[in-house]
Amino acid sequence: MKPSLLKAYRAMRAAHPCLNAATLLHWARTTMKAKTLDWSDNRAQWKEGKFTFIATREDDDDADLSWIGKLTDDPDGAIKRHNAGSNEYQYFKPTNSYREHYKGLRKLKYGRAEADRLARSYVQQDMRRMERYGESWTMTGVRVRCYAKGIELASASLWGIESDSEESYFTEVALENAHEAKREAEKKIELMESLARVQRAVTKKGR
Repeated sequence: MKPSLLKAYRAMRAAHPCLNAATLLHWARTTMKAKTLDWSDNRAQWKEGKFTFIATREDDDDADLSWIGKLTDDPDGAIKRHNAGSNEYQYFKPTNSYREHYKGLRKLKYGRAEADRLARSYVQQDMRRMERYGESWTMTGVRVRCYAKGIELASASLWGIESDSEESYFTEVALENAHEAKREAEKKIELMESLARVQRAVTKKGR
């Protein structure tokens, strides 16, 4: 693995300790090629040809945490929480198991002992991550609106993003949403131009 890719992977791992190695490696490769945006107050704006795009980072009011796991009182397939209060769930069941982490690390050429150590630590990190939800982090979304001549023509959004994700990931999501919104805007413009041509033909014929 190239040193630059390994550095990007480790940065992703630090920011997203609960995701498996294969997913983080894909993100690291994508991030290294991505365009940058200037985010200020959870907002970014840029132009592409005749279109202006405005991206905003917003709270996800309907967050789904099933991707990380769940707190439970069922010990089956779960790990014991050592700091749980008497009225709290006593176990945590991770979505990405030790085995999944281990297999992913082995594919990245980690040795067996190191893969075992890291996989176990990732499961523990998942649990701590879940316990801190709502305190040190939340879930957010990225919404992109597409404008032409000051008129909003289309929008696209993606939700379920960790609020403390790397800015480069928010940028990646914003650019993908912008591509989707641009296609919708182009279709809308084409339709409006087609209707205008029909209207002109009808008006001309009626003279």
